Amino acid sequence: MELGHLIAGGFFVAGVTLVGIISYLSRKGNKSESLPQEPKEIQLAHFSIGSYVSGLGSEIKASIVSCIITENDLVFIKGFGGKEIGRFSRNSLVKCTSEGPRVNIDMNDASGQKTNIIFKMFKEENAVQVIQNLQKWKK
Repeated sequence: MELGHLIAGGFFVAGVTLVGIISYLSRKGNKSESLPQEPKEIQLAHFSIGSYVSGLGSEIKASIVSCIITENDLVFIKGFGGKEIGRFSRNSLVKCTSEGPRVNIDMNDASGQKTNIIFKMFKEENAVQVIQNLQKWKK
């Protein structure tokens, strides 16, 4: 009977040791999560702005672009949750116009240089709606 108690005691000690090691390693792995992280930007609005034509860079190809409005910026992204392709301060928005289904956005970049960004919508009515959305969020 003593051998049985010894084996049971051995399993108990091994189990407690194993639980302790796993607990220690899981807490050690979570330390990076407890570090202060950059606060996520609050989105005030998010809408489709058409297909990208020009103004952000010749290497950019995007058939669908969305605009995210944050507290300070207009952020252009591919698709509806893709890569950021442009960011401008809401204060830098000068004017928005449309020519048929095209949306022309005049901005002043961070250096004060004028930038003209062009997007193409499927319908002229959509272009008018995008302009209204952008003007609404202009600072």
